[in-house]
Amino acid sequence: MSLHAFPPSPPRRRRPKVASAIAACFLIIIMFGSIFLLYSSSFQGSRKNGSQSTLTRSGGTSTQQFTPSSPNDHSGSPSLSPPSLCSIDPPSLTFTNSPRDPVLKPVTIANCGSPADWSASPLTEDGIKWLVLSPSVGTLTSETPQKVNIVVITSKIKDAQPYRHGTVTFTLGPSQPGTVSISFLNSIQSCFQPSLCPRTQLPNFSFVAVEGHGNQQSQQIAIEKGSSASVSTDDGRRWLSINTSNASIGVDSTDLSAGVYQGTYTTTVGTGHVVLVVQAPTTTASPQPAPSETPTPIPSKTPTSSTTPTPAPSETPTPIPSKTPTSSATSTPALTP
Repeated sequence: MSLHAFPPSPPRRRRPKVASAIAACFLIIIMFGSIFLLYSSSFQGSRKNGSQSTLTRSGGTSTQQFTPSSPNDHSGSPSLSPPSLCSIDPPSLTFTNSPRDPVLKPVTIANCGSPADWSASPLTEDGIKWLVLSPSVGTLTSETPQKVNIVVITSKIKDAQPYRHGTVTFTLGPSQPGTVSISFLNSIQSCFQPSLCPRTQLPNFSFVAVEGHGNQQSQQIAIEKGSSASVSTDDGRRWLSINTSNASIGVDSTDLSAGVYQGTYTTTVGTGHVVLVVQAPTTTASPQPAPSETPTPIPSKTPTSSTTPTPAPSETPTPIPSKTPTSSATSTPALTP
């Protein structure tokens, strides 16, 4: 039997694994590149908006949560600058007793920081309260300046002193206080006294009262008795009056609330101005009565345990037992034989 020889079969070609590996690498690079681009674009957007971003991973997907914050505040809320009394305009005022010089002049204060309470207090060198403010307390914000009226009370100036000086101190929260210098010049003879007032000049008058304590006040005016005169007020209310019979001008603050009121009076000579300042009542805390010092009774010194003397036991004599013989020695009679 003959054997036929078959030609050897060609070797099978194996698929190269290099191409598969390269394709897999490209896919991985593309996937991570897409994730990186998404993250970088979101991060750049958050920086432009002035926010901070936090990257969290959930379920294999990257999600971003943005928390807005201030670039200068690390606590998450904008910081406010402290209150600052940055403007007092004008820094000084000068009053005179001239009829052409008003007895009321305003001062404007401004705050350049956060809102705060303000207060103002006048002080005069001679100790006489001829300076009055309205208003004198309040709350000041940076958006709205506050106008404060400074009034010279003519009824407090009764002598011919040529010069008076005072100051008004403004405080705003914890900031540095500011002051306004006030000067009063008696440049001419006092027109507040009728005997010294020229007939061609009418003085300006000012009054001060307390809200809720309505009272009538008057000052003397240089006017001929029986002459014609009239008064008018800016608010149309009848708080101003003039009496030609006793040559006086007066005010009545009975129904007026706290504030500044202005009016005029007119005679045959001319016209003068009147200012009435009604101040809010000051609320003073009523002193609390001191607690009565009730003396604490001293406890009686009662002994905690009564030391009642225990009677000594009576010494009852113990009876001495009688010496009874244990065996009686009875003589036995002799036996007779």
